[in-house]
Amino acid sequence: PLVDQFTYFPKASAWDELPLGREEQVEQVITTLARGKQSNVLLVGPPGSGQLAIVREIERRVRHQQAHPTLNHERMLYVHLSQRTEVAQVLREMERAGNIIAVFDGLSSLSTEIDLLLPFLGSANVRVVVLAATDEYHRFIAKNDELMQLFEVVAVPPLSEENTLRLLAAIAPRLAQKKGVFLQY
Repeated sequence: PLVDQFTYFPKASAWDELPLGREEQVEQVITTLARGKQSNVLLVGPPGSGQLAIVREIERRVRHQQAHPTLNHERMLYVHLSQRTEVAQVLREMERAGNIIAVFDGLSSLSTEIDLLLPFLGSANVRVVVLAATDEYHRFIAKNDELMQLFEVVAVPPLSEENTLRLLAAIAPRLAQKKGVFLQY
């Protein structure tokens, strides 16, 4: 019950609704999450590179049991821990549940709570996906060897020009309809 107070999936922009050009990263994250041990993932890339689109696609596949048999019946939760006093309780509740894939948007906001996070990240009862901007990764995470041992790093480079055009072509009709405008190709 406490976990549900601190979890949500952020409203997606049209850009984050489709994982076009991110299929390789989606498969890599699913494969890592399905492993028995060391199944935590660190998605590293510049802001706007598509990390949320990857997570949303994985959540969709998990919810529809299309990801991997090991991930069937898991709950993928986007965790928003702004109230520091609740961190330990929320982490314990997720670990006890045993069926949680927790998504954290960066660890820098929890850098003071690292002693609480390490046992949680090392637990076999929970899987974790962390979204980290490239500079945040280098500043807070890459320097911590203990933390790095708990993650599989998946690089999320900016979309290629070809994939950017494919994505724009896919979202243009919805944007045009929503905004009541005509977009020419």
